[in-house]
Amino acid sequence: MSKKLEQLLICGTREAFLSKEMEKEFYNLEQGFRGENEQLEWFKKYGSEHWHYVSNYWFNHGKLMEADMLVISDQEWLVIEVKNYHGLFEYKDRECYINGRLMSDDQVAKMNHRLNRIRHIAAEVSSEIKVVGAMVFINEHSDVRLENGNEFDVVMRNQLQRFIRKFRERNDYPLSNQKFDRVSRVLKKHQATSPFVPKSLPLESFDELRKGITCKACGNFETQSKYKSIKCRSCLTTEHKHEAALRTAYQLRYLYYDHPEMLTRRNIYEFCGKLISERTISRALTSRYKIIGATSSLYYDIQI
Repeated sequence: MSKKLEQLLICGTREAFLSKEMEKEFYNLEQGFRGENEQLEWFKKYGSEHWHYVSNYWFNHGKLMEADMLVISDQEWLVIEVKNYHGLFEYKDRECYINGRLMSDDQVAKMNHRLNRIRHIAAEVSSEIKVVGAMVFINEHSDVRLENGNEFDVVMRNQLQRFIRKFRERNDYPLSNQKFDRVSRVLKKHQATSPFVPKSLPLESFDELRKGITCKACGNFETQSKYKSIKCRSCLTTEHKHEAALRTAYQLRYLYYDHPEMLTRRNIYEFCGKLISERTISRALTSRYKIIGATSSLYYDIQI
């Protein structure tokens, strides 16, 4: 899950105000995330136990790019771009359209370029590795019209199982530990950080956020404080107060991404709905994070 999507999910849970632009971004990111997860489940169900998966791989090889998923086998790598579009995706005259609306990016050209760059990366592991690509349209209501001449396969939802099994027929062999180590080192060498990071909520929004501790299992606010734990009245899940404090502080950090100074003991106490004492919060967070800032405004240096 991307940091932006995680932040927007927390915004929804905490009833933070979302602009129309943020709501649209939330929808698009969530649809993409669901599509990628669903596709991964298909690969794990019908693929080989010997394969390794790399999701949301950001890399820099002459240009900063992302691959939704890499399927790593002994002799062949599969580069996948997942599309969860509802409706008709068209590519004509080097332009992409979804349901007749012009899209901002040339998704097909980006896929061809991504595939070419991954081939160069794979060659650093072994010149014998073959790299192939697939653009997977996971939505059952997708339709596609593409011009010919692309270097990748187009796979519809009803074709995915067969596609995975055919890839397995060619690549159902274990990857040696030595070769896997080489693959890991090369991928890490070119790995980059996603440029898409959350934007902080306005500082004044803190008072308007819903306070409390969400259940770690079902996600609702039906939680109550026990002696050393937080218990959900709905599903009866319990969580140690230290872990609940850390998890809730992490949520606050996401909401105020550019303002780590918001992570004071008092703010976390308020954000937890006062279900955990400031003393317990201090013990939980100081065991894991540094305290920085001036004496009058100390805060926890939580990195995400």
